[in-house]
Amino acid sequence: MTTIERIIIETVADYYEINLRELLSGDKKTLLPRQIAMYLDRNITGDSFSVIADRFDRNHVIIRYACQKIETAMASDKELETTIASLREQIFAREKSGSVFNEYR
Repeated sequence: MTTIERIIIETVADYYEINLRELLSGDKKTLLPRQIAMYLDRNITGDSFSVIADRFDRNHVIIRYACQKIETAMASDKELETTIASLREQIFAREKSGSVFNEYR
C-alpha cells in the first residue's frame, strides 16, 4: 500500500473514530465509512476497481458499487458531499505534511 492509499484509509477511519481493522472489516456498522474510503481511493488514485479491491480485500464489483452509491448519494445529500470534500482536504494536507500513522491502532 502506498503512502496516499494509507493516508486515505487512516483519514476516513480517524474521521469516523474507528480503527483500521473495523474500517476494513465486513461489519455493516462501518459500511458507509468503508464505501467512502473506497470512493476516495478511486477518486484520488484513479486506480482500477480491481486494484482497489485488492487493497480492501473485496471483489471489484463491490468497489464499483460503493463508488456508484457514494456518487449517487452525494447528488442528493449535501452533508455527505461536504464530508467528502473535507476528507479530501484532510487527505491532501496529510500527504503534504507527510503525516502517516501506524497501520494498526
